[in-house]
Amino acid sequence: MRLYEKVYLVIKGPPEAKHISLFDRIVFCLIICSVGLAVFESEYTIYDRAPRFFDVSAHIIGVIFLIEYICRVYASKADPRFQGRWARLRYMFSFWALVDLIALIPVLVQLTGASPFLVRILRLVRILRLARLGRYSTAMDGLIEAIRKRRFELGIAFGFAFIVLLLSASGLYVVEASRQPDHFGSIPRALGGASQP
Repeated sequence: MRLYEKVYLVIKGPPEAKHISLFDRIVFCLIICSVGLAVFESEYTIYDRAPRFFDVSAHIIGVIFLIEYICRVYASKADPRFQGRWARLRYMFSFWALVDLIALIPVLVQLTGASPFLVRILRLVRILRLARLGRYSTAMDGLIEAIRKRRFELGIAFGFAFIVLLLSASGLYVVEASRQPDHFGSIPRALGGASQP
């Protein structure tokens, strides 16, 4: 058995396994930890108590994700879905591989020393790592297929919701523009106010 086939077995587990592999369970837990850290460090009163803990933890988890991505690319040649000469390249352009790559952006940018504004954006990208959990759920595949089949009906529903929101904002603009010009002085401002809970 070649090395990439052994790595593939570690990632996916044996073919007869009915549950996700230990490797994927560890990745699953790391995703949850990473998102939790990103949420808590956005509160400066928490972050200021242990900035080194948050920074080092984010870097360690990020490096682990980078190694995981490299392992998945390397082992993809053993995946029956990506056979042939360009197996690894085809894997790298698959949906879940692209999601993994987007989740790695914070790791690559933080090493360059980002500005505070960029750090806030990167925190949001780290929260988007939750999307990676979809690879462990057959329900997610079913949901994506259902959305694809009903995309026309969903488009009509979203369009109708936007029309109702626009009419509401227009009404607020007519009634409240003179009283509260900062919030309702134009339809776009009123639209922003109308979308607030």
